[in-house]
Parts: sequence; structure tokens; C-alpha cells
Amino acid sequence: SEFALELFKDRSSDALTLDIVSPLEGSVIALPAPFGKSEDQIWPTRVRWQRQEDAGVWSADIRDRWAMSLLPTLGGWSGAMRFGSGPTPQASEDSLGLSWTGRVDRLDVDGWRQLLTSSVPRGSTGGGSVAQWIDQNFGSRISGDLEVDTLEVPGVASAAADLEMRFTESQWIVSVQGSSIRGEILLPVDKQSGRSIVVDLEHLYLVADDPELEADPISAPSQSDPREVTPLTLLVRSLYWGDLVLGTARLETHATNEGWEIELVDIDGPDLRLQARGDWSQVSEELSRSRMQGRLSSRNFNRLIRAT
Repeated sequence: SEFALELFKDRSSDALTLDIVSPLEGSVIALPAPFGKSEDQIWPTRVRWQRQEDAGVWSADIRDRWAMSLLPTLGGWSGAMRFGSGPTPQASEDSLGLSWTGRVDRLDVDGWRQLLTSSVPRGSTGGGSVAQWIDQNFGSRISGDLEVDTLEVPGVASAAADLEMRFTESQWIVSVQGSSIRGEILLPVDKQSGRSIVVDLEHLYLVADDPELEADPISAPSQSDPREVTPLTLLVRSLYWGDLVLGTARLETHATNEGWEIELVDIDGPDLRLQARGDWSQVSEELSRSRMQGRLSSRNFNRLIRAT
């Protein structure tokens, strides 16, 4: 892609300004939606650096998609983002923090989960995961509201949703209001904190599509190490799986030296009754094992089998 650079003095502020402009034609951005870009897309983009007093202020704008301002302050950074069309938001000069607002057509939740939990590049300030790096450089004042036309969560029916997110005490607090998922989710950033992921939902609609052929047979051993997976506590008051009404669902787990102890699995509804407990343990360097013991009953097993 072609880039144009212009160095000038801003007429209104007399500040030294550097503009970098490009259509990003032919460029690929390998990020989850809404930031992913294919080679054939054209995104008119401007990045600006402007000298103001004792600091350089950065701003960026992708036409009708995204804009951001970023400035150094108090030993860290202050940033403000806008998704969709509109003016570039102004970052606060008085405090650390990161905020955002606006609307996107798609949001790939699992893609962003993987990115935020990945390690920062070697040589970056601070350490740990990307989410921990954000906390270290922007402080704990991180929050935003986002309207999403298509919220993509693995296993959940895709639909529009409104998201309110804030980061505090090393965990994300996410409130989601949508037709396929509604409730609150607490996501700790640091597994070493000992805190569980807590999911408290009013309703959840799971996808019940025909299973796709997989490279590995269903009997293939799990490649995940349960010692590296954050424990989960879940409550769904109204759970649906395709046409099945599963009713209330509860899951309670906690970490052990070998992995997880699954204290409770309880699904209670008109189409299914399941009560179980068990464990998920790493039994060797290459192999993990899951063991469950419980009771399953249904008023209509034919319908249950067809749904699965």
C-alpha cells in the first residue's frame, strides 16, 4: 500500500504536525473483527502526531470505521476510541485510562479473548498478557459501551447485542444485553489470582447445527491442559439448545493441583434433567482425563436424540 507523509504547522494551534495517510490498499490486518481487514478492502486511514507543550499527541482515523486519540500522561497513557462514523474523541489530559463508544457490524469474542490472553511482544514495557499490559499502561480506568450488529461467541446463536465493559481489579466485567445472550460475565485476567470466571445469565441460546466433520475422531484425547484453564462458575436461568428448552443450568468448578474438580452440573428443565459431578485432570504430560458421574432423564428422549 502507498503512504503519504506531510510535516507542517497546524494553523489553529501553530503546533508541529506529522500526518501519515494511506488507503491501506493491498494490506492485510490479521486482527479479530471488527479490526480484521482483507487484502482487497480499501480503508482510508490517517495517523497524526502533533507536538503539544511537552508531549506528542497521537490520533488515528479509519474513515467511517474507527478513530482514536492517545496521549502520554502521569507515567502512562490516556486514550479514547470511537467505533463507526463521527468525530475523533479526545483523550483526557488529567488521568490514565482508556474508553470507547460506538457501533460495529461484527465482534469476534473468542478472537479477542485469545489476543488479550496472549503474551506481549518481547521487549515491551511491563510483561504478562496483553490485557495485563493494558492495565499497566492505562491504569484501571478502562471502560466502554458498544452496540454490536452481530455478536459472535462460540456455540452461541449469533445476534445483535449491546455491551458494557469495564476493567477493574484485574478482571473484566462485561454486561451483555441481546436476544441470544443476556447477563453479566466476570473475566479475571490473571489465572494465578485464583479467581474463577463467573457467568450469570438470564438467558442463553446455544447453536444446534448439524455437527461438522472434524480432523480428529471424537475419541481423540483432549489437547488442553486443565491446569492452564481458569475455573468456571455458571448460572443460566433459561437455557435453550436449538428447539430444546433446557431450563435452569448450573456449573460449579474449582482448581486443583491436577486441573479441575467439577463440583456440580445441574440442568433442570421440561426437556432434560441432568445432575452430575466429576473432575478434569492432567494425568501425564501428554494426556488429560475427564471423569463424570451422574443421572440423566428426559420426558422425550426421541426429541433429545434428534437435537443432538
